[in-house]
Amino acid sequence: MKNKILFFLACVFALGTIFAQYPDASMIITNPGEDAGVEMRISWHTELGVDGSFVEYTKKADTSWANVRKIVGKYEVSTAFDGVVSIVNTTQGNFIQDIKFNKYGAVLSDLEPNTEYMYRVGKNVLSDTRYFKTAGTGEFTFVWISDYHVYDPLPSRLNVAMDMISKLIATNNGNVDFILSTGDDVSYGGSYTYWQNLFAREHFKNFMWVTLIGNHDHMDRTDSDNRDDYYLATHNNPPNGYAGQEGASYWFKYGNVLWIILNSMDLTNAEQISKAQEWVAEVVNQNPAQYIFVAQHYQWFNGRTGSYNAAGFTRWNAFFDKWGVDIAFAGNEHVYVRTHTLFNEQVSEGKGTVYIQAPSSDNGRGRDMNTEYTNTEKIAFRWTEGAQTVGGLLVTVNEKEIKIRLYNRDGIQQDYVVIPSK
Repeated sequence: MKNKILFFLACVFALGTIFAQYPDASMIITNPGEDAGVEMRISWHTELGVDGSFVEYTKKADTSWANVRKIVGKYEVSTAFDGVVSIVNTTQGNFIQDIKFNKYGAVLSDLEPNTEYMYRVGKNVLSDTRYFKTAGTGEFTFVWISDYHVYDPLPSRLNVAMDMISKLIATNNGNVDFILSTGDDVSYGGSYTYWQNLFAREHFKNFMWVTLIGNHDHMDRTDSDNRDDYYLATHNNPPNGYAGQEGASYWFKYGNVLWIILNSMDLTNAEQISKAQEWVAEVVNQNPAQYIFVAQHYQWFNGRTGSYNAAGFTRWNAFFDKWGVDIAFAGNEHVYVRTHTLFNEQVSEGKGTVYIQAPSSDNGRGRDMNTEYTNTEKIAFRWTEGAQTVGGLLVTVNEKEIKIRLYNRDGIQQDYVVIPSK
C-alpha cells in the first residue's frame, strides 16, 4: 500500500510539474517594425481570459536578463478560425474547427540598430527564448523561401522546407539577419494547426520573418471561405497599408532598403489596383532609400512558357519603371525565374528592375518548364526540378550591390547574379 501511495504522489507531482511549466503563450512570431532598425513587432496567442500577457526583452548579450524591459501586449478576441473547415489527417476527414483565442500584439520600440535581442512572452509561465536582430547601416543577408504549403496530412512538406532554410543558413556560415517568405506558407490558411506546426519550428524562434499573403494562405479547406483574416490573426505587421489592407499590405525600412509588401489577393479589380499603386507611390515619395524592393505572391512571368503574367509584369512594369523599383520578388508558380534588368520592357544596364520569383520548396508541388519559351531575351535564368522541387535563396545587400544566390536542397548553387547599385 505504501508503495502505491508513493507512486500516486509521484504521478501527481509529475503532472503538476508538466502543467506548471506549460507556457501560456503560443503562435509567437517576430515581424518587422516600420523602421526595423529601432522597432520590431511581436504577435502571439493565449487562451480566452488571459489578460495582461506581456513581452520581456533585452539584448542577447545580457545573458542574466539584468536589463530586461517589459511591455504588456494589446489583444482582441479572435474568431478567425472558428467554424472553419479543416483537415489534419485523411482518415478523419474534414471537420469544423472550434477555436477562439486572444490575439495579442506588442511593438518593441527604441531598440538599438544592428543589435541582437532576445525575448520571452507570457504571463504566468513564459515561453522559451526567442531572438531577432535589428537592422544596421551595413551589409545584411536574408534567406528567401517560398511556397511550402504546410499540410498536416503530409508533414514532410514542412520538414524539407525547414531543412532548406537550415542549409541556406549553414551555407552562409550562420550569418543570416532575417527570413523572407513570398507566400503559400500553408496549404489552407483557415487551418489553425498548420500555422501552429509552422510557428513551432526553430527558425521562427531565431529570426524576424517578412511574410505576405499567398492564395493558399487566404483560403479554407473548401475554397469557399477565403479571406485575409487567417493571416492577420497570426501576424503583426505594420498597419500602414492602404485603406482596408492595414497589415496585409505594408511597408518597412531595413537598412538602406525600402520594402513594400503587396497582397495579391486584394488586387482583383481596377479600383483596388489603383488604390494600391497610389499608396506605393506615396510610400516611395515619403521614404527615400537607396534600394526599393517590392514583393507579392503572384509571379511576374510564367516560368513554364516565359510569357508575361497579367497580375505580375503586365500590371506593374511601367509603374516600377516610373518609381525606380530595384528588385521585384514573387512566388506562386513554383518555377524559378530571374530576368535581366528591365526598363520599358527592354533589357537595360543603366536603370530598371530585376524580376525574380522563387521556386517551391515542399518537394511535391513543383512544375516542369517548357524547353522552348518566349521572352528569352528578357529572362536570364529559369530553374526547376519538376514536381519534387526544393530550392531557396540567399540575398546579400550592401551599398555597392545586391548579390542573389539560388541553391537546391543539397546546397549546390544553381544561379548567381550581382546587381550593381544604381
